[in-house]
Amino acid sequence: MVGRENFTGLKPPAKASLPNEWWLDSTRKALCAQVTYADSHLPICAFTATEDQGELKDPISYAQATSSPQSAQWQRAMKEELLSLLENKTYRLVQLPKGRKSIGSKWVYKTKRDTEGAIARYKARLVAQGFRQVEGLDFHETFAPVARMTSQRILIALAAAEGLELYQVDVKNAYLKGEIDTPIFMKQPPGFEDPKYPAKEGWVWELLKSLYGLKQAGHIWNATLHTFIVELGFKRARSDLCVYIKIHEKTRMAVSIHVDDILTAATPTQAEWLRKELDKKYGVTFQLTALCLGLRVQKLQDGGYSIDQKHYLVEVLKEYQMLDCKPAPIPVTKGEVDALIAGETGGKPLGPQDHATYRQIIGKLMYAMVGSRPDLAYALSVLGRHAAAPDTYHLAMARRALAYVKGTLDYKLHYPGPSKSTPVLSGYVDSDWANSPDRKSTSGFVFFIDSCLVVWCSKKQVTIATSTTVAEYFTMYEATTEAVCLRNLLDDLQIPQKGPTLLREDNQTAIKLAEDETAHKRTKHIDVKYKYTREEQERGTIRVEYVPSEENLADFFTKPLVRVQFQEMCKQLGLHH
Repeated sequence: MVGRENFTGLKPPAKASLPNEWWLDSTRKALCAQVTYADSHLPICAFTATEDQGELKDPISYAQATSSPQSAQWQRAMKEELLSLLENKTYRLVQLPKGRKSIGSKWVYKTKRDTEGAIARYKARLVAQGFRQVEGLDFHETFAPVARMTSQRILIALAAAEGLELYQVDVKNAYLKGEIDTPIFMKQPPGFEDPKYPAKEGWVWELLKSLYGLKQAGHIWNATLHTFIVELGFKRARSDLCVYIKIHEKTRMAVSIHVDDILTAATPTQAEWLRKELDKKYGVTFQLTALCLGLRVQKLQDGGYSIDQKHYLVEVLKEYQMLDCKPAPIPVTKGEVDALIAGETGGKPLGPQDHATYRQIIGKLMYAMVGSRPDLAYALSVLGRHAAAPDTYHLAMARRALAYVKGTLDYKLHYPGPSKSTPVLSGYVDSDWANSPDRKSTSGFVFFIDSCLVVWCSKKQVTIATSTTVAEYFTMYEATTEAVCLRNLLDDLQIPQKGPTLLREDNQTAIKLAEDETAHKRTKHIDVKYKYTREEQERGTIRVEYVPSEENLADFFTKPLVRVQFQEMCKQLGLHH
């Protein structure tokens, strides 16, 4: 038993009632000796990169990890995790007080990979089974914000426009840095129960620091890091609570936080200053960004950046046996959508397994779409509408989307290099009309910072529009709210927009409606909230301008396009090889 190997030979003082400081120090020394010497012959990765690496499955239990071919690596990873817990004084061993219940603990295993998909290291994390916590007794506040993906792209666009470097900061065992706010007792970890203080006699861990899995862990860590970041002179953005800005050495430095992953746009000098401050406080790894939240970030020759999720999409294709399929030129065709509208698909109901497969495909592609693949937005919007009751026709459409991904694995979203002008926000707005079986319309809009695509959206409207004008006006409302939010974020980043944000729209009547206060029988039924576009235009926040339909990039997100038009739109959005 691994636990007996760890703690054999430890003898507490004769009169000690609790094995607190002495026990922690002795256990720490024992673990250090094992990790440093007993396992020193084990490489972080037990083998070099091979095609078989992609087939490895992470263990789901302690028993599975210790019986796997990589048992030695997983055992070393678990010992390193326990050593980190000891060094951070995360817990102490006590007897469970009367009237209290302990929550369980579990090992979580993850094979960490680099940007090329090769194994970088084995990671074992001990997590608390927080689902057994009782509200009001074991926790109070749980909310913890994370940076929006839009904010991450804006920081990348900002770095490209201003010639800044992108750095990735990873806080080591972030959740262990925060002081816990309520007494919590946890069972000793599987495989590492101390034989001197067995669980059957009531010995448990009293947590002194926050631990992964606790309901309040994210809240505690976010509050802890926020306090320190503000002490360093950063100002928190109002529009995204996980984005911070600081003018350091007359140059802008921006930071976005997603739990323990910190993305920083800064000069090398600024980055070194921040690294020292964070490392002194928490202990961090600091490097030029290569992989952030699943996005591969690459520096371009012109000083700009590109982002993509090729490795992730390759794994998705492997999972559904589509890696060797014939590529499709577009993700969804007009004929497929027309058949859905007419209800003439001829599809047959799916069994439970295929039904689950359909939803999984949509969910996995959705992650790529949200990150770096706007070309999948409309197809997934259509497919998602049938997730409740898909049939064989819908599943075939989903597999076509995978076939399209196969042919576009090398697509990257490009953010051009430095520009001397102040970054300007602008957008395109469009809508189809009643182009779904329930006769609801589809809204689509995109926003650029200069030529960098930062926001895209394709979604079905919640209300049936009675005309194309109304459908377009509904979409303008959605785009206006997004424009106001983006302007606020840019203002927080000290990039104020000097003039109104330009929204390009291809419906003259809808533009007129946004400008004219006159109401008549055809438009008086429009809900009050949709007057918001007109109000913001009067304030000078936005300006709606006509653009021909063939030049409206938002058209890409509202209807299926033919191959040539689709591929041209991708290039204009900055999505290409």
